[in-house]
Amino acid sequence: MNQAVLAETSNLMMQYREPGRSRISNVFRQLVRNSHEVQIKSAAAVDRAEFLWLGFTDSVLLEIQKDYLVFLTADANLYRAAYVGGGFAETWNFNHIREAERQL
Repeated sequence: MNQAVLAETSNLMMQYREPGRSRISNVFRQLVRNSHEVQIKSAAAVDRAEFLWLGFTDSVLLEIQKDYLVFLTADANLYRAAYVGGGFAETWNFNHIREAERQL
């Protein structure tokens, strides 16, 4: 996990109403406690060309690129950047998965 990713995830979780928010937060808490934290230098993220059009958090995610990670996003621009960069084992757009499920 990375702090930028955790912060973004936490912000999204807070948009849920109770009692769901508490249940999600407890799962998140356990996930964070049991995860290995990855530190990315902020300078490396802002030095990426993608920073100018994707912003900081997405640039941090791209900087994490490892050939054993699967990258999953619902953001079309981020998906495109990750896919073109080719640094992940696999790159998936969640919207494509959702659409394929609807076709079944």
